[in-house]
Amino acid sequence: MPPRQDLPRQWGSCILHSVKRIIQWCLCGLLCVNSWQAFSATSFLKTIRFEHGIPIAIRSGDSFMVIEFDTHESFVVHWDNGEVFQVRAPYRSRVFHRSTQTTPQVFKGEMREHYRYESFVDNQENHSRRLHNIGSMEQLELAPFLLHWSNAGAGKASWLYLRNDPPIDLILTLADVVFEDVDWDYLESLTSEVNVFSVQNATRRSYALNRMVPRSQEGLNAPRIVGMTQKGSDVVLQLEGLIPGKRCFFERSSTMGGGN
Repeated sequence: MPPRQDLPRQWGSCILHSVKRIIQWCLCGLLCVNSWQAFSATSFLKTIRFEHGIPIAIRSGDSFMVIEFDTHESFVVHWDNGEVFQVRAPYRSRVFHRSTQTTPQVFKGEMREHYRYESFVDNQENHSRRLHNIGSMEQLELAPFLLHWSNAGAGKASWLYLRNDPPIDLILTLADVVFEDVDWDYLESLTSEVNVFSVQNATRRSYALNRMVPRSQEGLNAPRIVGMTQKGSDVVLQLEGLIPGKRCFFERSSTMGGGN
């Protein structure tokens, strides 16, 4: 038992220790908030699934990216008795800019998932397996575009994760044209096309997406989003082409936090 005269000193030490812990917690909280806001600021606008062998056009401001994944050379490889696998997806792409209005060189690359299964024991002593990245290539950056990729079916389909910075207002599959024939004149014909809409309030940015096909292929009377507004906490879509008694579906997603 400590002498009574030492108790005030110990109380002071305890109070000082508690204040230090509170400051540490506050600093940790600020770091977490800042990290979360930084993540939100570069969060994903949309996840899209598409078939290989069909060009995809993505527009941001005065720039277009056209990208096509090879449907023949994509494949899956397993080795080490299935413990290691690799999925490869070769692609080719071009980025067009209004300032030049020329057909740029083709950029060729390869997306790749390369993982190893690893065994581990969790806190409940359950034996399980998890994937360990041993050399994947899942990001494509061609200014001003930054995309992330994952496999949706080796040699057949992929997922693309599109960032909301810079803003994207058009995502189309170009099933009516081959990759080599997509030039600036063709992309100019899509000037009036918009199929990505967004609105923002203090805490949330919401997105809505029409079908990823040109209006000419969809039909003039097909239901489409033509506008999007924010009223209080509600998101209101302006639609056209609705048919009484017939259902239609649209995709919508939200990014939370600080209006990012």
